[in-house]
Amino acid sequence: MMNLKKLVRKGFGVASLAALGLALVASAGTRAEAQPFACSAAADVLPTLCKSGGCNPAALANGEAVPLTIELGNDSLYNSFGALTDPPKADTIAFTMRVYYSCTDNSCATVNVGDFTHDSDSCTAGCSFADSGGSGYGTITCNAGALSFAAGDTTKQELCTVNLTANSPPGTGVISVLAGFPADDSSNNLLELDEPVNCIGSPVGGGQGSTAAMFASAPPPGDLDSCDHPNKQIIKLGGSQDMGKGRLSFPEDCDPSSESFDIGYDNLTGGAFSFGSIPAGGIQKSGRCWVYKDKGAKSAGGISSLRICPVKSKPGRLCVNYKGYGDIQPILTNSDMSIVVDACGGTYEGPPNPIWNFSSKKWILPRSAWIP
Repeated sequence: MMNLKKLVRKGFGVASLAALGLALVASAGTRAEAQPFACSAAADVLPTLCKSGGCNPAALANGEAVPLTIELGNDSLYNSFGALTDPPKADTIAFTMRVYYSCTDNSCATVNVGDFTHDSDSCTAGCSFADSGGSGYGTITCNAGALSFAAGDTTKQELCTVNLTANSPPGTGVISVLAGFPADDSSNNLLELDEPVNCIGSPVGGGQGSTAAMFASAPPPGDLDSCDHPNKQIIKLGGSQDMGKGRLSFPEDCDPSSESFDIGYDNLTGGAFSFGSIPAGGIQKSGRCWVYKDKGAKSAGGISSLRICPVKSKPGRLCVNYKGYGDIQPILTNSDMSIVVDACGGTYEGPPNPIWNFSSKKWILPRSAWIP
């Protein structure tokens, strides 16, 4: 008896079942292998965030550019029990497909309309994209035959890439992006089999797919955080002076050229260390950033260089690249050690997980210390 479990598959619809019935009738009293197969049609819809890199779906940041790529594959079956190589040949039919940018779960019962803003989009020939204008979704429309899949080809083809900006306050938890929602569009009819020799009829199949993402947790007010991209903080020991360097941000939107600046470390048991304060007026404006250099700091101690710029992905924060010299080693008695910045009239400390990796010559605060 035919194993019906093998026919249960996403996209196996009425047309496929009707084709199956015809196959069973046609095969009565004849050799089964001499008859066309009751093929089933199904599409494989794949939405992917940050496919080209540049962002992390597990820690999306406010203001960050987030590309969303939607691909389509042929997930159909000959139901030939090994006689032919899946999938059968197929072509897309004319369809529309909704793409929901952010849902509370992968069934998309509720859409978080404010999590992303649509910026631009690009689609393959024969397809187009239209944003809903603030309702949290867009619609892909494709002409018949926009994509063709050869027999045996399992390669997914790109429908569209939608360029979004993340603009939700961090810490909203897990979100789902859904492509294809049969209750609201025709994504249950995406492709039709084109196999008149080996398949009975030309059944139509569809599908939908989802992916998960999360916004990065917000640092408490007044705390240090990463810049556009988390990086290591490094302390090198030895020589006439120990050296510390790194990149981090603090929550101010001020003019550092008119304020004093100090940076250092606070060890859990060893106490505090400061490279020494730069007085107001010591940091100079340079384009959209501010800079400071002291060539003598390498031998005498102090901050040798600073570059302070606004953080593109985190409005209201300034990113500082720093390098300083001094006798840091006496305070290094515990791997739990925060960085402290005094700037623009405030004191800021972080990261939330300040555990350093260390050896006799080097201490490193890994990038993972900034990532929730």
